[in-house]
Amino acid sequence: MVSSKYIFRRIINTFFVIIAATIISFIIPRLAPGDPVDLLQQMYGLSNEEAEAIRARLGLKGNLWEQFVAYITHLARLDLGYSFTYNMRPVADVMASALVWSLFLLGIVITLRFLIGVSLGMLSAIKQGSKLDTALSSFMTLILSTPYFLLASIFLFVFSVKLGIFPISHAYSYEYIVKGFSLELVADVLRHAALPIITLVLAGLPSTYYVMKNNMITLLREDFVTAMRAQGLKETKIMWNVARNAILPAVTSTAISIGYIVVGAVIAETIFSYPGMGYVFVNAILNKDYPLIQGIFLLLSITVSVANLVADLIYMILDPRVRIR
Repeated sequence: MVSSKYIFRRIINTFFVIIAATIISFIIPRLAPGDPVDLLQQMYGLSNEEAEAIRARLGLKGNLWEQFVAYITHLARLDLGYSFTYNMRPVADVMASALVWSLFLLGIVITLRFLIGVSLGMLSAIKQGSKLDTALSSFMTLILSTPYFLLASIFLFVFSVKLGIFPISHAYSYEYIVKGFSLELVADVLRHAALPIITLVLAGLPSTYYVMKNNMITLLREDFVTAMRAQGLKETKIMWNVARNAILPAVTSTAISIGYIVVGAVIAETIFSYPGMGYVFVNAILNKDYPLIQGIFLLLSITVSVANLVADLIYMILDPRVRIR
């Protein structure tokens, strides 16, 4: 039976994290100098009346407390406001169109990173001291010591600019979209996403690899492994039992690093001009688009919090020590 107290405590913690994220998403954009409406007024020559109307529509009228009350009131109605960066489109619509691409990217990245990292870590632990182990460890060290933005920039320059294997930007080619759904469209979407996916997977691979490898090596030295071998159990069954225990910290490591993966996705989408949440978020920051910044920051915070909660529950299912006896 799963510990109900533990589940309740984790849900309460997640709830308070979301509340803190809501407050922070309101405060952070307003720490930047300047007023976005003043910027719009200068760019488009708006009259004072037009500027005040836009300020009211964006929830920027009154003092800070009045703006916060307006923000919470609109948020309670699931109204995130309007984005002036995207021609006064509702923030929810802008986020929805970008979220599809980010979820597509992150879903593949997290899955591949976990599966490849765990598999290589297990293989390296089993073949400890071999040429394969040395090669894998050297490769992971090289990736770990390379800044993410540099890795992404190198991939973009080599495989897109020089070799032309992958597209430089965007998530699809317009010519395939107008034709409707087809295998060519799927292949085109995957080709556009290939470099961001490869870069994000490589950048996060070493942490999963080392966690799995170190835990496997530690467990292989335990007495229960010696006992299983003395009982004549097959080596594959022994490795399966060891891997099942060693994988638990890898699950936790992946859950903890979801926030870092999201940050990495923001950088990747910006470098590769991939139209996900990160790319839209950076554009919103550059244009001081308060409603869009607030909406994306809040959504990313909730996503990371809920993902960590789900990972904790999965860990609890996998690890009997967290259950009520």
